Amino acid sequence: MPGIDPGLVAHSLNVEPGTKPVVQPARTFHTEVEAQITQEVKKLLAAALCFPSWMDLAGTTKFGCRQGMLKKTAFRTPIGNFYYTVMPFGLKNAGATYQRTMTAMFHDMIHQEIEDYVDDIVVKSKKREDHVEVLRKVFERCRLYKLKMNPLKCAFGVSAGKFLGFLVHNRGIDVDPAKASAIATMRPPTSHKELKSFLGRLSYIRRFIPGLAAVTSTFSHLLKKGVSFNWSAECQEAFERIQAIMTKLPTVCAPIAGKPLRLYLASNSQAIGALVAQENGHGVEQPVYYVSRGLKDTETRYSVAERACLALVYASQRLRHYFLAHKIQLMTKSHPIRSLLQRPVLSGRLAQWLLQLSQYEISTETPTAIKSQAIADLLAQFPGEDGSVISQEVPGEVGGALLVGMADSIWTLNFDGSSTSVSSGAGVVLTREGGETIAKSFKLNFPCSNNASEYEAYITGLAIAHEMGIKHLRVIGDSNLIVCQAKGEFSLKEPSLAPYRALAQRLEGKFSTFEVTHALRSENRYADALAALGSQVAFEGPTADVTINKRSIPITELLREEYEEGGPDKEDWRAPLKSKLMSPKDVADLKALKDFVLISGDLYRRLPGGILARCVSHQEGTKKLQEVHEKSCELEGGVSLYRRLQRLGYFWPEMSKEAADLQRRCPTCQHQHENEQGFHGDPLRCLSLSESQTVMKEAHSGECGEHQGKKRLYQLLLTLGYYWPTMKRDTADFVKACHTCQMQANLIHTHPTNLQNMATPWPFHTWGLDLIGPINPPSGGYIWILAATEYFTKWVEAIPLRKATGAAVANFIREHIITRFGIPHKIISDNGTPFVNKDVREVLGHYRIKHRRAGIPTWRMCYGLTADHPRQPLVSPHSHLYMGLMLSHHLNYSYQALGILQGTEIEADVEICAEARVADLESLDEARELALARSLRYHQKLANAYGKTVHTRIFSQGQMVLKTADHVRRGLPSPSKFTPNWEGPYVIREAHDSGYYRLSKADGTILADPINGKWLKEYYS
Repeated sequence: MPGIDPGLVAHSLNVEPGTKPVVQPARTFHTEVEAQITQEVKKLLAAALCFPSWMDLAGTTKFGCRQGMLKKTAFRTPIGNFYYTVMPFGLKNAGATYQRTMTAMFHDMIHQEIEDYVDDIVVKSKKREDHVEVLRKVFERCRLYKLKMNPLKCAFGVSAGKFLGFLVHNRGIDVDPAKASAIATMRPPTSHKELKSFLGRLSYIRRFIPGLAAVTSTFSHLLKKGVSFNWSAECQEAFERIQAIMTKLPTVCAPIAGKPLRLYLASNSQAIGALVAQENGHGVEQPVYYVSRGLKDTETRYSVAERACLALVYASQRLRHYFLAHKIQLMTKSHPIRSLLQRPVLSGRLAQWLLQLSQYEISTETPTAIKSQAIADLLAQFPGEDGSVISQEVPGEVGGALLVGMADSIWTLNFDGSSTSVSSGAGVVLTREGGETIAKSFKLNFPCSNNASEYEAYITGLAIAHEMGIKHLRVIGDSNLIVCQAKGEFSLKEPSLAPYRALAQRLEGKFSTFEVTHALRSENRYADALAALGSQVAFEGPTADVTINKRSIPITELLREEYEEGGPDKEDWRAPLKSKLMSPKDVADLKALKDFVLISGDLYRRLPGGILARCVSHQEGTKKLQEVHEKSCELEGGVSLYRRLQRLGYFWPEMSKEAADLQRRCPTCQHQHENEQGFHGDPLRCLSLSESQTVMKEAHSGECGEHQGKKRLYQLLLTLGYYWPTMKRDTADFVKACHTCQMQANLIHTHPTNLQNMATPWPFHTWGLDLIGPINPPSGGYIWILAATEYFTKWVEAIPLRKATGAAVANFIREHIITRFGIPHKIISDNGTPFVNKDVREVLGHYRIKHRRAGIPTWRMCYGLTADHPRQPLVSPHSHLYMGLMLSHHLNYSYQALGILQGTEIEADVEICAEARVADLESLDEARELALARSLRYHQKLANAYGKTVHTRIFSQGQMVLKTADHVRRGLPSPSKFTPNWEGPYVIREAHDSGYYRLSKADGTILADPINGKWLKEYYS
């Protein structure tokens, strides 16, 4: 039988030169065995073949050996010694010779038209008509090189078949069902050897098993040396989990050249794992390869971030051929990998890992949705650090077994929505008391707010429950808005949510018993994970199926036809309003419809406070009236039936009258509440003291409250049908003590106290300091003017400044006041930083000068003058402007400042007379006394005018007050339209007769600056 030409391929034995052969002694065999050996040897001699399987070449191919290698294959038999003339069977490097042969023969067809591994060949083609041509080409090549095939092990023209122990078909690669079934039906191991055999079989197909290392980490302690074999319940659970995985192994696909691969990572305290996936031509994500391994002892102490990086490095090492041939998209949402690898300085193992990863083209992306079952399978094998259990997510429909006994069972609906700038999602979990769970996740492929996505999840869950025939439903959600609106505690104000609330109300009435409860987000983790399509899922039940759907339109549009009201009724009071809203004819229509609006075909009425109430027909309104009355009839509290209907968002014209009539006819309501007859004969419900506080709070500051005044609140309570003896006084006190009303109240423009007389007994007794500026444009770089005014003579000292600092002010006091006019008794300034600092305190303390500080408004009214000087640049205090100020007659005293100071008024040069100077000095004291008298009369006149606008507000120590907001006191514009005018409350710590106070916060912190009483008002609590 001809074989392969040795010129193409010849086998060689890897024997070190100079090695001496070992002579094996002859062995004695049984007579029957010896006869069989003899027969086989004769066959080899006759055919000159060696023991040489889809298209199997074993047993029919001869490979020649290189010269000098023949005798090294010698073997001893009972009938003599022989050696092979061709490559013998069972050699270690025989596989390499087979592979070289296939490569040499089909080098231009490999990976194009055929795939080969050792002696197995697959001939492939995408179209059936091309397959015959490819087969012809392969057969011609085999004939050329005298390659023979075993026809019993060949299959032609098939769309699927076994290759290397796997099932290959057009959708991808599957594990051989026979091998998977064998593992799934194995008995639990009873010894170390059987456990190792079991793990060895799993290792062969580990590419198909997501997170195998995480699952088998339970067996790791049994494989340690010296540990006795103890098969625990935990081991049995892991064994059964593996067998369950074997029944639904995924189909992996070959990567498509030129398209990027997506890498998903997972880790826990025992193992790390990764998934390489790729989107096919239909946009469906399919797994390519699963890798995982257990963590070593030192690696178990890594942080979560470091374990994630370790998983990335391990995946790049195991799947290096994939990483080099494709762009890798690392799918990570809130993963620490991104921040770790983007650090400017790395050290230790992180630097080594980053160096290894630098050869690949890896980019990070944020996943917006779970697009394949493969990702869920991987995450299911890596529960989070909190120990939450993750089950496998398998797409599917609601099982028929769950529908048994549906009407009598109590179901729990958990819902949650998630909205990002990229996309939105909704998660729904339905759980029955017996433990069955139905989980669904929806990708909302349209823009919606976070509240809208919450409503999408809520209504979707209600619709699914109604379609399943569920009659008893308990709803749990972490959206406080939806839960409170469903319970009637919150009113509807957002127009975009009106269609959702209307549809939700119709669905809520489909159940026999319906209950809605608010839960914390941590208690609603399963639905939250489904909504966010995140990386960690915590199931609430032994098993669950998760379906991920995609929706392009809102749920309100999807279910509009199914749950819309019946055909239009000609007698429906809403019909004419709708027609007028769609096509108004005149101004009268617009005035009549100012409180109505159409949203998604439904009519709504705007109530006080911006509340939207859905207009319902008389029939539906009567039905809702009875339902709400039955639920709230025996409830304690001061909320009327009419107000409850308003909270739930219903309106029809006779709602108030019908609600009052129903409560009046109800014996329970009549027995529970005593009534008083009003002025017009209407029954008024008598309330206790505690109930009256609840009613006033709800009417004044509740959902429908307007923070109205005391008269309006009193009239509203009478209209609503309430009464108690001190009703008018209590409403006035309640409005006065409302914190929000006090904070938003108007400013007080009247003066709190009388004007303080600041007359000084002698010249240069008191000086006032102030800064004028900034000057625009600046004069020679000077932008401030520091001015000092003497209160008796009105003498002014001023200098220009480039910077307003404490050192400059202290120097001015020393050089321009003390050295020229003597040490004053006191100096008055505001609380500005240039006047209140260390330098000024040291100068004033050294000369024992009193320093009086006051707020700017009080200082201007009470003290003075300095701030009233013109804002003109000064080159020097002796400029023409300065001299003009000194020479001018003061308005109040009819004297010049120099006249009061020096005893004579300054005149022109021609008027100067030396002889008159002596007479002027003699009359200096008289002039000063006259100026003082005129000053006192002026101050009294000013005080009388000031006192006409005084509304006395004097506060005592310990009293609680509100102070005007900072932006009001500083004359700045309000930060926003709704910024309060007042701040507080504060406590009076110091009260002074002059009208200023020191305040402290409620926690005892004392405010640094004093404040004038003008900016305060009493706080009522």
